[in-house]
Amino acid sequence: MKLGPILHRLLVNRWLGWLLVLPLAAMIVLTTLQYRKIEAESGAELGKAGSMLIADAAVSNARILNDYEDFYVVGRLYREGDIVRAYDNDYLTASQQRFTGSTTFMPWAYPPPLTAMMPVLPMLGLAWSYLLFMATTLALYLWTLSRFGWERAGAGLLAVYPALVLCIRLGQNGLLTGSLIGVTLLGLMQRRSGAGVPLGLMVIKPHLALGPSLLALLQRRWAVLAIAAVTVALTCALATGVLGIGVWSAFLAGVKDAGGYLREGLYPLYRMSSVYAGVRSFGFPPEKAMAIHILVAVAALGLLALGWSRGLPANRLMALAAFVTLFVSPYNYDYDLACLAVAVMLVLPELLARARWGEVIAFYALAWIGTGSGLAQHFRAVLLAGTTQHPHGSSLNWSLQAVGLLLAGAYVALILRRRPSFSAVGSTAGQGRMARGIA
Repeated sequence: MKLGPILHRLLVNRWLGWLLVLPLAAMIVLTTLQYRKIEAESGAELGKAGSMLIADAAVSNARILNDYEDFYVVGRLYREGDIVRAYDNDYLTASQQRFTGSTTFMPWAYPPPLTAMMPVLPMLGLAWSYLLFMATTLALYLWTLSRFGWERAGAGLLAVYPALVLCIRLGQNGLLTGSLIGVTLLGLMQRRSGAGVPLGLMVIKPHLALGPSLLALLQRRWAVLAIAAVTVALTCALATGVLGIGVWSAFLAGVKDAGGYLREGLYPLYRMSSVYAGVRSFGFPPEKAMAIHILVAVAALGLLALGWSRGLPANRLMALAAFVTLFVSPYNYDYDLACLAVAVMLVLPELLARARWGEVIAFYALAWIGTGSGLAQHFRAVLLAGTTQHPHGSSLNWSLQAVGLLLAGAYVALILRRRPSFSAVGSTAGQGRMARGIA
């Protein structure tokens, strides 16, 4: 049976987005309350004044640190005068133990412009800084989606919902990077030179910007690329001023160490969404896994170039740029997938006009494998193994996310090759305005 108006109304309406946002907002509040409890048990606001005091041992040792707590520890090191040493994993692990009474394997390999933002966090304390960061980035993310048409935002949020849950629960920056990528693509569609600003700010995670950067290069958007370059230069100069020139050599050393950890399989592969992680998790040696990853990365960027050369419609081209950029780096996590909501929103009207009921359900199932299999495996480890430790070296460490994403992308591509059989109401509203001047 062909897809009809009923499913269209379920996925394309203004209420689905808000319905999905409410649990995310509640999760922010609950996590903030959890951090307040940790601060109370520690007898201090975890570094807002003086040094962090170690929480009760029974509390500290029974849990692993969230990503946000690691960010907070790095920010706390600025007050100690040792923030550059965050790139030394042994020192960072010792600092985690010293400040929180617990440790988690989370080497620091972020570029200096992001590291320079961390000293702000301890100024407010753990709970309030988390609340401010997550509420602000969620609001920015929702605003970005609204620029592509809020009536389609619910369908986009639904496709990446497991990744959004992880972003908020862990205190990660996926909502921020998803917003920057979305605003960049919107600017490219509207032929705005200002798209170079969010593109340049992606220096905080440059591997996620390669798709949009390649597209800007193919379209000869020299003003966009120039503004992006200036933005990168200014943010790097600011980071150098805050952290000192020595941060760059420390960063390079940290990146080298991170490559070694990746080769040794020390990262939680089941939480990683790269082709490398998927191949490596099934027992392939690192050299073969990396070779396969590089082939897929080159093919993905080549696919974007092919789409541009063949005059792919603007909405499909932008969706493809957001999609392929996730297959470039071997170091890619599930929380980085928030930008895919924009890709789904851009092709949703055409997808609904061509797909059958079961095909839409199958697409969302594949999308949830791609964005949520790591979350599911983590819960499986907790419930079955009774531990919150990363299940390295077991079947629980299988990375299925790249498989889910590739299958979902290929499935959509096949559906979009058909002729439309249903006219989606309001399917092109605003899309023509965004695409003006692209073709």
